[in-house]
Amino acid sequence: SFQVNVEQVDDPPVISLTNLALNMEEDSPPVQINFQVFDVDSAVSCSDVSFSSLFNLVHVQISGTEPSCVATITPLPNAFGSDTIILNVDNGLQGSAELSINISSIDDPATILLSSNLLNFQEDDSTQSIEVAISDIDSPISCAQIQVSSGQLISSQVSGDSSPCLLTISPLKDQNGSEELSVSIGGTSQTLGLIIEAVDDKATLSLSETNISFIEDGVSKTIVARYDDVDSSISCNDLSLTASQLLNVTLAGQVPDCFIDLTPQENKEGSEVITISSGELQESLNIVVTAVDDPAIILLSSNSLNFQEDDLAQIIDVEINDVDTPVSCQDIVLSGGRAHHSGGF
Repeated sequence: SFQVNVEQVDDPPVISLTNLALNMEEDSPPVQINFQVFDVDSAVSCSDVSFSSLFNLVHVQISGTEPSCVATITPLPNAFGSDTIILNVDNGLQGSAELSINISSIDDPATILLSSNLLNFQEDDSTQSIEVAISDIDSPISCAQIQVSSGQLISSQVSGDSSPCLLTISPLKDQNGSEELSVSIGGTSQTLGLIIEAVDDKATLSLSETNISFIEDGVSKTIVARYDDVDSSISCNDLSLTASQLLNVTLAGQVPDCFIDLTPQENKEGSEVITISSGELQESLNIVVTAVDDPAIILLSSNSLNFQEDDLAQIIDVEINDVDTPVSCQDIVLSGGRAHHSGGF
């Protein structure tokens, strides 16, 4: 007979993985991997398990109660590629297991951030600008790629080469109210609110001409008085014109185009200023009528006389007039026949 002695050897702990490979997507939710940890000779627990990552693409959290442990694996933000996780168990002796991980790349959307999401204006106010911060970890982007939705109350312009970009907002003339603009890049957008407070604009008045010349007894002329008020109801009849000593003046038309017809009065010449006004609004129209030497006028009381041979003389009246030059009967010239004239002017 013989005696056999078997010397005890402390076996190391063992990690047993159900899966040896894991596929994930960039920025995907955490994934749990179940594994077993055991030691035939010594006590071992899930808390004895640690991890290391070759390329630091993931974070691992160990939980569970031996022998059933859980590794919760979370991709780090925006990380992708291949990595290897080494699970280590240490209870005095060590054991390990490896898990291969492949994280596929996902094209992340661009990000956009406005320095302000609300702008306040008054009607016809000056421009305002805000900064627009943009970024894209997967693709190069520029300010030129920013899109701004069309506004009914404003115009917009984006300037700059790289982030932060500058968005300039200009209220359109005589517009007021509120609206929202969408500022976007690569499918990502932010909303910009706009409030434009109404302002009561003053009426405006201007003349198509401010200096007009006529010839005495000349033809009529027409000028346009442009009279407008974007906020209040007005009419051409609201305009007042000073009296003219040289012209006959009439006013007609519908705002904003009011027509002023000017006709020289008979035998009037000289210069004057006609004032067109409405409230505080006032425009001056300078008038010059150049004199013209009118011909003298002669009028016979009869244009035909009948006589018999050796008849007595007959008399007719001759009326003469000249608005520009003094005339007398002595200025009358007779031609043909035997006649004479007498009298004074």
